[in-house]
Amino acid sequence: MQIIPREKKRKERWILRDDFLDTVLAGSVDGTQATPTGGARTASDLNTKISIGSGVADFATGSQVNTSSIRWNVPAIRSVGRSGFAKINTTALTSFYFGFDNNGIGPPTDGMSLTSSNGNINAVANTASLVVGVFNIGSSITLCVIERLNGHFYFVKGGTLFPIWTLVYRSITGTAGVQPVLYVGAGTNTCTADFVRVPLNIIDITPTASDAFTRADGLLGLTGGGGSEEDGGTGLVWTAQLGSWGVTSNAARPAGLSGGKAIATVEADSPNLLLEATIPVHAALNAGVVLRYVDVDNHVYAVITQSGFAYLIKRAAGVDTTLANVAITEDPAKRLVISADGTKFRLYYAEALIGAEQTIADAGLQNSRSCGVYSTSTGNSIDDFVVWARGSGGEYSFLDKYTGA
Repeated sequence: MQIIPREKKRKERWILRDDFLDTVLAGSVDGTQATPTGGARTASDLNTKISIGSGVADFATGSQVNTSSIRWNVPAIRSVGRSGFAKINTTALTSFYFGFDNNGIGPPTDGMSLTSSNGNINAVANTASLVVGVFNIGSSITLCVIERLNGHFYFVKGGTLFPIWTLVYRSITGTAGVQPVLYVGAGTNTCTADFVRVPLNIIDITPTASDAFTRADGLLGLTGGGGSEEDGGTGLVWTAQLGSWGVTSNAARPAGLSGGKAIATVEADSPNLLLEATIPVHAALNAGVVLRYVDVDNHVYAVITQSGFAYLIKRAAGVDTTLANVAITEDPAKRLVISADGTKFRLYYAEALIGAEQTIADAGLQNSRSCGVYSTSTGNSIDDFVVWARGSGGEYSFLDKYTGA
């Protein structure tokens, strides 16, 4: 069952819509008004390099790094589902930020940055930055940041790598204000912005599968929702693929192992997804999540080991291959997150990237939509299971209404 994100107040209305329709000479942007609507711009431009013309805000070569910025004093407060959009173009040797802030200085507290020296897309969560993808340097990239009660959703569209809207990450930390900001973080080469927009419309992103296991002890049964703060993802059938599973103390726990492991799955809408879970009880050995499950000998899984490492492992034709492993400090409240998009996989723990992006090109591990929970001990518990659509099926195409393309 496909869960479609919901919008409130469907006709587009704007808190801020700055399409840079005016012409402003370099050094004179501060205090000018957003065009066509949205209030005053506050510009920091020590080197007199920020100008507006021909429908773009131009941060010219020589812009002061870690200082040059435009902020908008919008009449709004932070709220769940509030979003911001910016279409930007960076050249080599530039780090350019877009996001939300509440202190009036520095880069956005929560948002995204494009680092052209290495082509990385970074999510910024409560000032901490982590790599969530790569982009085509020199291409126009549209970024979208949507506020949650705690944290944000991060979307990208543009270039050959992201031809449609793609959810590249979600965070559960960061509660910055709603002051939109463009900011030059590093580099001296030109970067431009085609627009910055904050719709009045509220956008609800909903999971395709979600389970907090908040029910009486017994069989896993159906997903009950509650794995994240957002509604949705209920009514999917849990299937024990290996061993046996049940609900114990409001978490999923193996009741028995088969061949030293237990796996239970649900059917997601697509093999391309973001999957997350917590491990509230880690009594022994390995615990985590599984995806692209075909059978006992063919699947991908991510686990936390008793020795304090996070692992991403490919199992093909019965052979395990470790793709990433990094020492971590385990915390029962922290989330293990795995992103899968085609052949590209990324693993995160506690809002930090584990290793680097990995490629899994095995033909047998491309199409399965089965994903779920994994353990090699009956003493372990998995909780807060959530699956988000990555966007390969056009789930987020409605965002085009806010960007005009």
